[in-house]
Amino acid sequence: MEKTNDSLMGYGFKIHKRDKFICQYCGYNGSSLNNWRQLSIEHILPKNSGGKDDDSNCITVCNLTMSYLSKHRDCLNYDYTD
Repeated sequence: MEKTNDSLMGYGFKIHKRDKFICQYCGYNGSSLNNWRQLSIEHILPKNSGGKDDDSNCITVCNLTMSYLSKHRDCLNYDYTD
């Protein structure tokens, strides 16, 4: 994945479209124009844990979920090896 603003915007849209503009954690529907702005891209396996910048390691999340994950990721019971 290229690290330029334009390519990241395109990359994010690609992931959102694949995930049908739905937060993959809470189910928030971001398909309307106003709601779409509440979506972000998150690495399933964080890059600092060996995760890669590719489609299979990225999912759509809403900003509320992203905020929660940034503060509580260590509390999640998620096996990154699956």
